[in-house]
Amino acid sequence: MGLFSQHKNYIGIDFGTSSVKLVELTQVQGEPRLVTYSYTDDVSQIIRLNTPQSYQQLAAIVQDMCKKAHTQSTHVVAALPNFAVFSSVISVPSLKKDELESAIQLEAKKFVPMPIEETILDWRVIDKPEESKPEKIKKQKPSQLKDEKTQNSKSDHMEVLITAAPKTLVEKYLTIFKAAKLNLLSLETESFALARSLAGKDSSTFMIIDLGAISTDIILIENGVPVISRSIDVGGQTITAALKEHLGIDEKRAEQFKRDVGMTAGTQETEGMSRLIASSFQSVINEVQYTLDLYRNRNKGTVQKVVLAGGSAFLSGMPEYIEKALSLPVYIGDAWQQVSYPAELKPVLESLSPRFSIAIGLALRELV
Repeated sequence: MGLFSQHKNYIGIDFGTSSVKLVELTQVQGEPRLVTYSYTDDVSQIIRLNTPQSYQQLAAIVQDMCKKAHTQSTHVVAALPNFAVFSSVISVPSLKKDELESAIQLEAKKFVPMPIEETILDWRVIDKPEESKPEKIKKQKPSQLKDEKTQNSKSDHMEVLITAAPKTLVEKYLTIFKAAKLNLLSLETESFALARSLAGKDSSTFMIIDLGAISTDIILIENGVPVISRSIDVGGQTITAALKEHLGIDEKRAEQFKRDVGMTAGTQETEGMSRLIASSFQSVINEVQYTLDLYRNRNKGTVQKVVLAGGSAFLSGMPEYIEKALSLPVYIGDAWQQVSYPAELKPVLESLSPRFSIAIGLALRELV
């Protein structure tokens, strides 16, 4: 990079439930470009702890990842886990900007399941009332006048997406990145990072299912914005644990069976295992179906497809299994769709895409 280069690089860092992912992007001629990436696995015990010692350990892990990946930037965007953050769409009166914040604070107290004083509250207007245009006066029936009155009442309000994170969680991240000597530019929820990397310019309504190691996040995306976000404590390790117990084998072998067999039985010998895997995953399907019904009843809208992310997205037969269960098209998300990179890296990056979806979305925050 030249001495007077105007390019700015940004690092997205995703602390998963069992791993840390890092992606550094820059912008070249208006296009995000990959600089480097890194991945550290088997750190679930450290991530789960909330002690000063664990914060220092995570800071050391991040520093080591940056060193090995030869990162060029110190500007970081990180994600708050969906299960630790409360999000909801609320309706507030259409007010001036200086009055809106206090109205949102007041309304948020009714929804946020923790004292508002103990949270960092963020919000984004997702639906503004349309300005009415003058029209010729027409003779209307009483029923039409009633409908118009109802419509005008709705236009006096706007929909706002609120996100509330515990202050203690935010302070944890500040401590980690300060110790790692990195400049934390912003924190956002995993839902927004996933929406940014997987939706791109797609304005359709679709669902993201992020299949993590310990939990699964279910996110409804409308016009590029996550309007519903739910988490369930079932993930890839749940399936591994079920195979381990049922077959009486060690964890490493159970993990290998899970990868080899997946959701589709190839032989009579593996049919029992595939049924067990599907049974372990049924609670995720139930939660997804509940979320779809919730959206359809609330918004009267149609979900057009499902996009998979997370390490278990590549489990054999997973897309086909979910497609059959939900009667919706299911695809493995391409988190690199907005990023340019050397052609020779394509096979590797495509295989990593589900795992890096959040980190890519974080790095893209300042570039798109």
